[in-house]
Amino acid sequence: AYVRERKSRADLMAIPLDGKRWNRPRYAWETEGFAAVAAATPTTLWHAFRARAETAQNRRVAAQLLRSKAIAEKLAKALTPDVTELCVAQSLLPFLWRMGVLGGRRVTVLMTRLPMAELQARLDAAAHAHPDRATLADFRAPAAWVAAEDEALAAAERIVTPHLEIAALFPGRAERLDWQMPKASLRAEKPRRAIAFPGPSIARKGAHALREAALALDLEILVVGQDLEGGDFWQGLNVRSVARDSNWLDEAAAVVQPSLIEEQPRVLLAALAAGVPVIAGRSCGIAPHIGLTVLDDCEPATLIHSLAGLAHRLH
Repeated sequence: AYVRERKSRADLMAIPLDGKRWNRPRYAWETEGFAAVAAATPTTLWHAFRARAETAQNRRVAAQLLRSKAIAEKLAKALTPDVTELCVAQSLLPFLWRMGVLGGRRVTVLMTRLPMAELQARLDAAAHAHPDRATLADFRAPAAWVAAEDEALAAAERIVTPHLEIAALFPGRAERLDWQMPKASLRAEKPRRAIAFPGPSIARKGAHALREAALALDLEILVVGQDLEGGDFWQGLNVRSVARDSNWLDEAAAVVQPSLIEEQPRVLLAALAAGVPVIAGRSCGIAPHIGLTVLDDCEPATLIHSLAGLAHRLH
């Protein structure tokens, strides 16, 4: 949303940052009473369609960046000279910065992921340590976009995020919001032996670490979501694939996600709200919580050590 210099309600301009509300709660930006509302709905729809059409992981990520660029270009046209304060979605930030429309204005950034420079450095280090995990090196953003995001973040007055790890990168400027916990749901009392992996099955989400732990501890795994590491990745293990929209959480003794990168831990929050133990990497971004175990690192040995006691109780 862009805020004009005069602060009366009628002098505000609201710009839905995703381009469309979709009639879903997380997109239902409040726009009533604003003097002007601008959106990039056709642009969002077109690029969302293109992103879904991409089948390889590297092309999907690239398509998402191109969509953000197109939306930023569309919304920037609504930015008039009397706008003095902006709250900008992180996905649009590098493109608005390169267009020069952020200069001379007070900028707050709504951050939902690590800065691209940090994110890519983390993936590069993991790819160097594990060259056999090809998906760790599958895509890198253009250097100019990475540099633009870094410059814009350095110039921003305030960083707003619910993510604990992201907030720690901006001491003195970060305003940390609480994660919105889902409503707690009661689970039937019954034996549960399976470990749920929210997926998708890809190296950055910790799939390789969990596979090694499952082999070492003879674990049953519920795999949720797509398998992006190849059709035989889980071969030889006791694995069941379940649909994301099924009641798989009711079957889980624990939810395990040793991710290198975790932007929006909705599934982990839902598990904690339901009383299901969660084991996750520091990248989950969740503050200390009953039932949450945060791993010091996401290597197989660390995960095996953390799961050993639970595995003993399940057998």
